[in-house]
Amino acid sequence: MKTHILILATSLIFLSRCKKEEIIPNINGLSLYWNHKVYGEEGRRIVFEFYGTEEFETEYELKFNYSINQQEILIVLVDVTNQGNCGTYPTPTIDGFDNNCSPKGRVVIPENQFSKGVYILTLKTPNFQIKSEFIVEDDKYELIIPSNDFFSSSIAEDYPMPKNILSGAVVYKGDENTESANNFLDELKNYGFNEIIVPNFDKIPLIDVDKNGNPINRHWPPDKHSLNFYRSMDNNFIEAFNIAQKHFDKSNININIFSSNGDQARLSKTEGVTVVFSN
Repeated sequence: MKTHILILATSLIFLSRCKKEEIIPNINGLSLYWNHKVYGEEGRRIVFEFYGTEEFETEYELKFNYSINQQEILIVLVDVTNQGNCGTYPTPTIDGFDNNCSPKGRVVIPENQFSKGVYILTLKTPNFQIKSEFIVEDDKYELIIPSNDFFSSSIAEDYPMPKNILSGAVVYKGDENTESANNFLDELKNYGFNEIIVPNFDKIPLIDVDKNGNPINRHWPPDKHSLNFYRSMDNNFIEAFNIAQKHFDKSNININIFSSNGDQARLSKTEGVTVVFSN
């Protein structure tokens, strides 16, 4: 009887180990989507989003650690965890649905950890190691990955929004509120928030301007409007918020304001006032 129990226990341990090995796959390749982000509590930052080049029926989270030592950036895949079955998504497959998904994980590096220059970016996993160049300039980031079979990126360069730019929109319903919207914009100018053309506006996805760099105002029937603006600022977002608060309180307008340093405020008649200051 003891012998049977021992055999059963040994079999269960073996099956448990086999099952664990089956659900934790080898990551034999990674693709990368990366860009510079501004808004949110994390502030100005570079976000690297990694995706496995193979798909599985189970969703896996990739955990990375990073370190920066002088001009060297090291990103290491340290863990792969099982997140359960993939969701079911409509796709043009034979049965109309795809139950597979790619492993994914992200690395967030604050902008202030970089200085201008050329970095060696090393991506290290248990199965491969690739060294690339990551070039930091005043107005551009560039990633140069050598030809290889394991690591690629859909993006080669990205243009961050310059610091100290105030942007936003005055949103309202009814032509009778246009004067109130313009009064707010005029007071911004009176306090030194002057109209500007954003540098590299044609290369920054967040910028909503025409081909000459001028803000695009939006209008929807029957009588809804959004007046957009881009202004210079001297790291004085709180002053801009106080001006917005004053006009919001006394008028029937909604105001959204954003600082390219990472701050943002939304003043809505229906949703209230929310403010987020970057770190």
